[in-house]
Amino acid sequence: MNRFVPDNADPSRNVYGAVAGFSWLASERLSINANGGSNWVTGSVSGNGWQATTSASYAYFKDTFNLNLSRKVSPSDNGGFLQSETLIGGWKHELNEYAKLGADASLRRNLAGKTENALGQATDGEKSEVYRFSVWYSRELTDNWNMSASWQHRKTINDTDNINGNILGLTVSYSIEKDK
Repeated sequence: MNRFVPDNADPSRNVYGAVAGFSWLASERLSINANGGSNWVTGSVSGNGWQATTSASYAYFKDTFNLNLSRKVSPSDNGGFLQSETLIGGWKHELNEYAKLGADASLRRNLAGKTENALGQATDGEKSEVYRFSVWYSRELTDNWNMSASWQHRKTINDTDNINGNILGLTVSYSIEKDK
């Protein structure tokens, strides 16, 4: 059980859930994970729904392919609940022992459940979709230093706006090794 307490004057909500799943190593190259269950959100506006996550990973020589599909129900800060459905696909290629190249794409659909307005009336929630595509490159510079560069395009569509954006990223990181 989780308890959600918003910062504003909205009443708190409880989240109850039950989930079961499995992991299966189908072969040396293919792994599959799945789980499913249900969530119940209680409070001034209650809701429930099923939730599930499935993922698969396939490695072929220097390439790895990933696919993930999920659906979740959780409390939102507007007094109701949020249903989120996500599909993510990815590819990673090992250029050599130090460098990797990859691409990811995702689609997320959100639906806010019924909420209460200031007059205490139930209203339908907001819908949104987020599309994302990214490419990245990472390189191990030394045993401790790593570098990665990425580009991401994101598009968000909701009831009132369409938003497009690009993100360029460059990260240099240093890892501190612990005594062995």
